[in-house]
Amino acid sequence: MATAVRALSRVPRLDRRPDRERLGAYDTPRDVAAYLAGSAIIPALLEAVRVGGAAFDDGFRDLLRRDPGRYLRPELKHGMARPLPPGLDPEAPADPAVGLPLETWGETAARRGRCAELLERLGGAGGPGIRDLVMDNLDLQRLAEDGLAWIPGLAPVFRRALEGLTVLDPTCGSGAFLAAAADVLEPLCAACGAEPRFKNHLYGVDLHEDAVARCRRRLEQRLGGPVPDGNLRVGDALLDSGPFWSSAFPAVMAAGGFDVILGNPPFARIPREASRPLLRADYRSARPRWSADESLATLAVERCLRLLKPGTGRLGLVLPLAVACSTEPAFATLRRVIATEPGLWLWSHFDRTPNALFGRGVRARCSLVLYARSAEVPGHQWATTGLLRWRARARGHLFATLRYARLDLDISAGIPKVASQLQADVLQRLLAAGPPLGMDLGTAAAAGATVYVGGSACNWFPAWRELPETFDRRGRTVAPARVTRFACADAETADLVFALLCSSLGYWWWAVASDGFNLKQWLVRQFPLALGAIPQPARRELAGLGRSLALELRNHAVHKDNRGRIGNFRLPACAAEILAIDRCLASVPGLSPAFMADIRASNAAFSSAGNRTGGPDCPPGCGHAPRRRAPSP
Repeated sequence: MATAVRALSRVPRLDRRPDRERLGAYDTPRDVAAYLAGSAIIPALLEAVRVGGAAFDDGFRDLLRRDPGRYLRPELKHGMARPLPPGLDPEAPADPAVGLPLETWGETAARRGRCAELLERLGGAGGPGIRDLVMDNLDLQRLAEDGLAWIPGLAPVFRRALEGLTVLDPTCGSGAFLAAAADVLEPLCAACGAEPRFKNHLYGVDLHEDAVARCRRRLEQRLGGPVPDGNLRVGDALLDSGPFWSSAFPAVMAAGGFDVILGNPPFARIPREASRPLLRADYRSARPRWSADESLATLAVERCLRLLKPGTGRLGLVLPLAVACSTEPAFATLRRVIATEPGLWLWSHFDRTPNALFGRGVRARCSLVLYARSAEVPGHQWATTGLLRWRARARGHLFATLRYARLDLDISAGIPKVASQLQADVLQRLLAAGPPLGMDLGTAAAAGATVYVGGSACNWFPAWRELPETFDRRGRTVAPARVTRFACADAETADLVFALLCSSLGYWWWAVASDGFNLKQWLVRQFPLALGAIPQPARRELAGLGRSLALELRNHAVHKDNRGRIGNFRLPACAAEILAIDRCLASVPGLSPAFMADIRASNAAFSSAGNRTGGPDCPPGCGHAPRRRAPSP
């Protein structure tokens, strides 16, 4: 068993390049580790204190009511003291005195609106619970330290909670997450007059002896003293939990498991030589046969959930974005496993262009997950962010300005990536209202009744009524690669479907449901607005607008030289036509002008932050690539 499964972890971790794996030279970035550590550890301590006495819970609420602005992160409230000038262009860059780096006036106004909403809610009667504190992305470190300074009797109770806390990184590498945990815990120990004994409760496991040794040196340098020998172990996080974990950490496992688990598990494929019967016995997300679409990350999540303390444990992990959106069986099964775990799940999602969480060396799309296990929460609570793109100058406020939206839906098909509560509410209504667009798409099209969709997207939804002119290396006319043809009943229906896909709703749906690059057939078929849900007058209007858009697109043909000349049509050049379609959609039941304005703003921020260099994430003919007007036929 041990030999067969131990091979699973002999792969590079996400934060290492293969040629530097042995020394673990690439750490999880400090801001990623700090965000996950603070958002998991401090709520765990506050929850333990809350159990210790209702008066302490009331004390924290009182602190929030008296001065709610104190607990908003500085980046979030930047420029709030200055009024916004009138008559601003929402897409123009904001004044740095009021806006954050690279923020537009529209984004500045939205951030200020969120600040005003938080200030009103935090200062109101009742106040937030501990779960809301994390979802609201407040400065929990400051709140905890203020509580220790001002709430009578809190310090000794908090001290006992600190002394009993256990934190594990099951794939610890050089110790980035354990060092981040120390950064969170050390000032709290000082604030409550406790000895910094928390180093006795930081645990790590890694397959490589030199990685464990490096982790030990890092922690000892950070803490100014030795770390107990038994706290950092050489082993495999994916071994059977019985013999390894109970013998490595007997006291912790006898107490039910770890209070907090943090980490960045491997994203790599499961090796072919791994024993399938053993894997299947241990992991629900392991497939009957080897598949290139499996990931060690799904196994690691299952293992972490087993190691987490029942009822109160908290989890903070870096995962591949595929966990949120892939339709492959391993990831869909993991989402079903997650759906059996009651409590609060927070998901934030990060694209890899123009910048990636792990820098240019490791360009991976990621989801960060925070999970608060709770016996008190009935069922599940989900919250998510949109798929985030950012440029280097915006990295400093990336985590401080995360905004979660609550969702109440089945996540087995995927975890939607929505940028506001309004978007979440409308999406839930659309999904519950009836069948998707696929019900209106057939297999055989009438003449002139086909809609074509490209295989990937970047800054717009590549839908066409006629194929863009494309040539191979020898100059021969060919069809664009990875194009899907959708058959409609007649040309008018095709024009209507085309208008829907090219609308702001189409691009928004791609960002909500996709992996940020591929545009697969299922995504079009699951478009959450069937034609039957659109009133007949709006259907006729949209079909006419679709015909007009198709004609206008002919004037905006572009191409990219990549193993030939690959064609596309530049949809953003048809802004007036798209706006007309959006205005018509705003009258459709289930949608609204406010919702359409919200997604237009989200789409603009998402696309404008995209890759501007014509890089590997640009699909054929994307406007970010060097463009030339296609020759006239």
